[in-house]
Amino acid sequence: MLDDANILSEEILLRRVNTKNPNMWKVDFVTGKKRVSSAAFAYQNDGVSVYREKVLRNFNLVPKDILLKPTEVVLGIQVENVRSCTCLGVRDDPWPQGIQDEYHLRNAAHALIVGWNEISTSARKKYQRYLATKACIINT
Repeated sequence: MLDDANILSEEILLRRVNTKNPNMWKVDFVTGKKRVSSAAFAYQNDGVSVYREKVLRNFNLVPKDILLKPTEVVLGIQVENVRSCTCLGVRDDPWPQGIQDEYHLRNAAHALIVGWNEISTSARKKYQRYLATKACIINT
């Protein structure tokens, strides 16, 4: 998994989500409000791509600086919520290659939610649902 203990549990991780993708949103049956779905935390082979807010701010950037399209919003989730999912952790992944705008300063703050490959499919789905309930939209 390679969780980085130097990333503090209080830190906020940021993830961009497209508001036009219906798979990313659900209606909460209790409140009737739209909320992010577990699909917002779907992982790739290396993990779930996020940005560390603390590192962004060190470069005088703000959460909205991770957005690539006007139809995207920023989700925030605390590192401690990720780590409360037994096998998941967070590690830095600065300057990923082969991405849009790869030399933008925001990419110095890039990180990954890792540990997905070590767990079962049902556990992955459970953790994705949990993270979705803990994430909130950051007003940028």
